[in-house]
Amino acid sequence: MRVTRSMIVLLVVALASAGLAASSDAGEKPFSQCVGPGGMPATRSVKLTRDLVCPAGNGVEAGRAGITIDLNHHTIDGGGTGNAGASVLFANVTVKNGTLTHFGTGISAAENRLHVSHVHADHNTDNGIYVNATHAVISSSTASFNGFDGLQLLGSNQTVHRTTADHDLFYGIYINGNSGHVTRSRALSSTSYGIYLSGMDGRIIGSRALNGSSYGLYINGDRGVVSHSISAGNAGYGIYVIGAAPRVLSSRSNNNMAYDIYVSSSGGGALVRSSSAQGGTSRGIYVLGENAVVSGSRAIGTGSDGIDVFGDTPTVLRSIATRNMGDGFIVDGVDARLSHLRASSNHQNGIELFADGARVTSSRTDDNGLNGIKVSGNGDVIGSLHRRSSDQRNVADGNGTAAPSYGIVVSFAAPPPRGHNKAKANNTPVPPDQCSPANLC
Repeated sequence: MRVTRSMIVLLVVALASAGLAASSDAGEKPFSQCVGPGGMPATRSVKLTRDLVCPAGNGVEAGRAGITIDLNHHTIDGGGTGNAGASVLFANVTVKNGTLTHFGTGISAAENRLHVSHVHADHNTDNGIYVNATHAVISSSTASFNGFDGLQLLGSNQTVHRTTADHDLFYGIYINGNSGHVTRSRALSSTSYGIYLSGMDGRIIGSRALNGSSYGLYINGDRGVVSHSISAGNAGYGIYVIGAAPRVLSSRSNNNMAYDIYVSSSGGGALVRSSSAQGGTSRGIYVLGENAVVSGSRAIGTGSDGIDVFGDTPTVLRSIATRNMGDGFIVDGVDARLSHLRASSNHQNGIELFADGARVTSSRTDDNGLNGIKVSGNGDVIGSLHRRSSDQRNVADGNGTAAPSYGIVVSFAAPPPRGHNKAKANNTPVPPDQCSPANLC
């Protein structure tokens, strides 16, 4: 048979078409229709080509493990009656780049290792994003104005990163399972908790909870950590961490209605370090449990006590309490160690200590409404043990602005306390004694 020019051209076109078809089959398949009731789930990676309104069933379903659903910066709208914007019943599925709105749930996943990125789930009647599986990763996404939670993640090893929950009806970000991590995320104006973690080894890092109607940042589980985070303007507690060995590190809690920072350790070992509480209507920093440590922290202008620590063998050092409506510091526990504290202009006592065998050194109290340092306990050491040594003396200056008080006063002591301190200009009831007993100054 003679090969003509026309036959060659047709062969080239056919080969090119086959190549394009193979290329398209290997990549993402375009889709432009809702799944709907009885529709076919996606069994390969797909990319949305236009906005959709899907008032019945689901917007899109993942029908195979390991695929990607790329919304391609489009919106799937459930019209107020749709089931789920994206339904995921297989593992290792990715949903990305678009908006899912007016469904029952924006994304609903029941298998492990869901990945969500750059998705906006808003105005859904239930949750914005719901996962009942493990190892989900939600990143660079938003969940707003949903009728239940912004994110509800049930299962271990969940990660939320750079994600915002805004004006959701109940929880902003809710994780129930061990090793839940929330990093660089925000919860804004939640009706209930802002960011909530329940389970061991929870982490909230570099995140914020602002203007909620209940708790701001909450962890219930052993070894929970809140670090480099902010909670402000919430109607309940600002930062609330309970469980064995809880940690609050380099965080701020301001203008909350309940305690700004509350830490409770059933097994001891709580740590609050380099953190601050300011302007709340109740206590600033409250720590409960044995062997607690508060270090390098501040409480300023709270509606009650500045820093309270309850539990045996506590350590409080290099911290500041000023302009609080109650005491600057309250420490209640045997063998307490207080050092390098500053308590000034508090409405009641600068430092109040209920403890046997306590040691208070190198601290300064001035211009507090009652006593500079008030101690109830036996066998305490207040200040330097050596009269000529000034490095561990406490200084009490100008206290008793609201009533006759002492620079340092110790009661219920047997044997009497020991130590040498410096006190002046305190409004004492028996001048010229600045301390009681007088030998302390």
